[in-house]
Amino acid sequence: MLHKPWITLGLFLLWQGGAWWAFQSLPTPLSLWVASGAGIVSGGAILVVWSLHYRRLKRSADYRVLEVHQQLEAVRLEANKDLLTGLYSRQYMLERLDEALNVAIGRNHLCAVLMMDLDFFKDINEALGHQMANHLLERVADRLRTVVKKSDLLGYSGTDEFIILLPHIKDSMAAELVARRILASMAESFVVDDQSLAVSATIGISMGPTDGSDGERLIRQAVSALSQSKSSGLLGYHFFTQSMNLQAAERLSIDQQLRGALGRGELSLVYQPIMETSSRSLKGMEALIRWNNPELGRVSPEQFIPIAEQIGLIGEIGQWVLTEACAQLRHWQSQYEIPVVMSVNLSPRQFQDGSILAAVKAVLGQVLLSPDSLQLEVTEGLLVNASDRVIQELKVLNEAGCHLALDDFGTGYSSLSYLRYLPFTVLKIDKTFINDVAMRHQDKAMVGAMVSMGHSLGMSVVAEGVETAEQVHCLETLGVDQLQGYYFSQPLSPREFENRFLSREFATGSSLDASVWDRLRPLAFLLSVSLAACRRNQWFGNSDFT
Repeated sequence: MLHKPWITLGLFLLWQGGAWWAFQSLPTPLSLWVASGAGIVSGGAILVVWSLHYRRLKRSADYRVLEVHQQLEAVRLEANKDLLTGLYSRQYMLERLDEALNVAIGRNHLCAVLMMDLDFFKDINEALGHQMANHLLERVADRLRTVVKKSDLLGYSGTDEFIILLPHIKDSMAAELVARRILASMAESFVVDDQSLAVSATIGISMGPTDGSDGERLIRQAVSALSQSKSSGLLGYHFFTQSMNLQAAERLSIDQQLRGALGRGELSLVYQPIMETSSRSLKGMEALIRWNNPELGRVSPEQFIPIAEQIGLIGEIGQWVLTEACAQLRHWQSQYEIPVVMSVNLSPRQFQDGSILAAVKAVLGQVLLSPDSLQLEVTEGLLVNASDRVIQELKVLNEAGCHLALDDFGTGYSSLSYLRYLPFTVLKIDKTFINDVAMRHQDKAMVGAMVSMGHSLGMSVVAEGVETAEQVHCLETLGVDQLQGYYFSQPLSPREFENRFLSREFATGSSLDASVWDRLRPLAFLLSVSLAACRRNQWFGNSDFT
């Protein structure tokens, strides 16, 4: 460094000056000490001064380097942007796509590339002129910015092609929803130079790393999907893989038919009993939604409920389910004097707009139903990053008298911390833990631990998906409070449920005897021994029985 010689020279001169003064004015022994001390003190002072000066210079230099780096980065970004649309260039998108792919592979999630092409843009260019076509591209770029999230990247590939990069998504449905959102925005007319232009678009979608582990390949796959969509005449959006196309077509069909299904009377409720373990008497019932469409047939709730949540219909459907179930329970209460509880599932989306409290209060007041006759079931998904408002709403519902059940416990984002301060009164163990509870020691131990934890927190424990007598007996020994599943009944229509579980004969004591499994155990043992002997001796393959 340039200042080091100056520091050395300064130290040498000061030491020489101090030594000369000491030799001239003091006796020799003392002058040597003074000379040495003067050199040390003066040299130390110079070192401190120059050290401070050097740090100031270094900070200034670092700041200038950072400033220059930021300027270079800004220049690089501007250089990688298209002058017409202001969107990133294809090369820049390719670099970011490679980075997103590496992150997706390392963290085990997905990313997606959407290639969008304006339909019949060549005709627009030839009919209206190059300048107006350029203005249209500017408007399209502006509208795309309002559709995609800030974490997503927009690029312009040239002519009429746009690139949308979704760096972090959960599944292909997320990419599909973005594509549909873009296409819906493109369907609105564009005002260009005081003229209204109607434009449509086609999108090709590729998923990384499923369709390719490098950016160039992923873009090629998206272009291939785009070309396939145009050549087949099926405008809209198209996935690169055929399986995803079939899934997307199925979801789109469900989406279109689900809109208006409520008004057409295609939705209905069925009811599955919840039984007391000790007495086998009816504790309550769970309302389950069913959809029967003339074109699609019977559609599983696992298929249409997530789509209803995505397209914003779950609030309307959830309100209908709540009203219908409460009205049905009030009707049964007026006919039969049985203290049962109606259990209704709530979607996490129903808590987002803050209207759930008013909805529950309105329904209970409308059908004149007591709050303690209603049990609201929520899944663990609601509790992930739950806001203070959601937690407060749960507490208000509990204080009003409604029962709160934590559904599908153990299958979601299990965290025991929320059980300490949220007012759940019922814990429902998911079917996946019940399937092998009578055969696997591990499953039995896990269910036992859940039961003990629920009881220690003052909650009733319900086992879902009970199908066999062995499971019933095992769950009874573990202390489960209520049972629900096909062992007692499949979900039934209101009339079937009423005839089977609410008739006077059932209410007066024709419930299952708690010791039925104990009486059947010897017969079950003999049957199992016989079957084992059959397999061992291969009776069914013996020629004597042919």
